[in-house]
Amino acid sequence: AEVGAIGDWNTQLNGISTESNTVYKIKLTGSFTLDSALSVADTNTLELDLNGCALTAAQGQRHLIVNGTLILTDSAGGGRLDGVGRSGVVEVKKKQAAAHGVFTMNSGAIVNCKNDTSGAGVYVNGGTFTMAGGTIDSCTASGGRISDGGGGAGKRGAVILTGGKVRKFTAAPSCGGG
Repeated sequence: AEVGAIGDWNTQLNGISTESNTVYKIKLTGSFTLDSALSVADTNTLELDLNGCALTAAQGQRHLIVNGTLILTDSAGGGRLDGVGRSGVVEVKKKQAAAHGVFTMNSGAIVNCKNDTSGAGVYVNGGTFTMAGGTIDSCTASGGRISDGGGGAGKRGAVILTGGKVRKFTAAPSCGGG
C-alpha cells in the first residue's frame, strides 16, 4: 500500500501489533511525523520502502519496536528514519523464547538519533539486526549500561554487518562504541 500521511499510516498498519502471520508492504509517498511508536507483532512482517521520504519519530519515542520482522529499503534514495536529535529509532526485541525480532536494513538511512539509556540508531534488545546497506549517521547514546549502549547500534542480541555505513556516532564511556 502507498502511504503519504500519518492517517494513511495508521489505517494501513492498524492490526500490525495484534494480528498474526501478516505481511505489510508499505511504500511511502510523502514525509510525515509519527504520532507514536509502531510495534510489529512477533509473527508479522513489515516491508517498509522509504521511497525517498522521511519518517520522523514522535517526541521522545522510537519509530518502530520490532518483535517480528522489519525489512527496510529505499527505492528512490534519500529516504530516512529521522530521530531529529531526540529519540532512538528502532528497537529489535526478543519477546518469547521461540521468537525474536529481526531487522534487515538493505538501504535508506537512520539519522539524527539520541537516546540516554540504550542504543540510539538501532537498539538490539535480544533480536537480530543485519545491516546489508544504507547508513546510520549522527547518532548519540549518552547513558545507560555498556551492554545497552552504542551510538549506531546497542547490542544485547546479534548484530551482523555485511554492508552499509555507520558514521558520526558518539557514545558515553559506559555506552560502548558504535
